[in-house]
Amino acid sequence: MAMHVARLDDRDDFVSWFEATSPRIYGLAVHLMGDPGAAEEITIATYREAQRRGTHDPTPQLMALAHRRAVERLRINSAVGSSGRRRRRRQKTATAGCPPAVRWAYLEGLTLNQIAVRMGCTRAQAAVELSSQLRQFADR
Repeated sequence: MAMHVARLDDRDDFVSWFEATSPRIYGLAVHLMGDPGAAEEITIATYREAQRRGTHDPTPQLMALAHRRAVERLRINSAVGSSGRRRRRRQKTATAGCPPAVRWAYLEGLTLNQIAVRMGCTRAQAAVELSSQLRQFADR
């Protein structure tokens, strides 16, 4: 899918953009949360944040925003008593099929420099590879 930036003041453009991107955003949220209801809340919050910013980001940026919101929710749930066993199962489910650079950056919290070391390449090459893997993951 080509990168597309929707204009906030164009309802038809927004609707087209939402319809094109929301299945991926919701799919990522379900994948991470393991709960369709929580995933729906994450998806809505992601689009509200994009709308608040006044511009509608292309899919990889939306994926990153949705990911941050899901991880934040998982951390909150963990802090208020989510069992360790359920948390480990969600983490294992979230990493299944996830490209390595994406997993390292988004699930393990590695910096770009740390990812470059693991990949045996420069920081710039790691950034390009992470971006490529994130796009591929978003297109699933």
